[in-house]
Amino acid sequence: MSSRTIKKHCSYRVSRKPNTSFGYRMANAGLYSKAHEVGNWLLDRKRGFYPKIWNLAVSLGQVLAVWDRLPEAKMTYPDLAEVDFSFVERAAAVMQGRRLTDQAIASVFDLMGEIQRAHRIMFSGSLVSIPKVMRPPEDPPLDVAEPEDFLAQAVKLLASASTDPDYRAVIGRAYYGAFHAARQFEETVAKPPKLRKRAPMNGCSSA
Repeated sequence: MSSRTIKKHCSYRVSRKPNTSFGYRMANAGLYSKAHEVGNWLLDRKRGFYPKIWNLAVSLGQVLAVWDRLPEAKMTYPDLAEVDFSFVERAAAVMQGRRLTDQAIASVFDLMGEIQRAHRIMFSGSLVSIPKVMRPPEDPPLDVAEPEDFLAQAVKLLASASTDPDYRAVIGRAYYGAFHAARQFEETVAKPPKLRKRAPMNGCSSA
């Protein structure tokens, strides 16, 4: 996504209120990598949006982007010194210790985005954290792939997988295929008949 395209979604003038709805729109569409591109542009302290969007950016998986820019942001916006960023610090430490990146989180979220679009799942609330199912999973759209398609895709991805995000994508697709296969099997298995309750004997004993 080019800088010119990003500017169409949000203003870079400090005097104007930042348009943070980009995060909700892209998260509801399951486009997390695209949301990261816009978020990286907005988190630049010179654009004036950091104090308004850092929390949203973290909920989108941009933990390191927020943490790495925090020292300079505090110099520009002194009020940030009173904000508790301890949970961001802990998350960043875990990611750095395991050599994870924001891009790795985005790759997993993009897989989740495929499931969102398949089942029409959107988010409600102030952050991208509270899911709201707009259409029940029991009634999926007709264009949802069959379980065999997800498993075949997992096998194809496994052939070229070499990093943790690659293997997570493989596991995610295989799991999703297995889930639908199990659900189809459950729907085809006949339920056992209900046992008829015996009437009380009213204290009578057999002869």
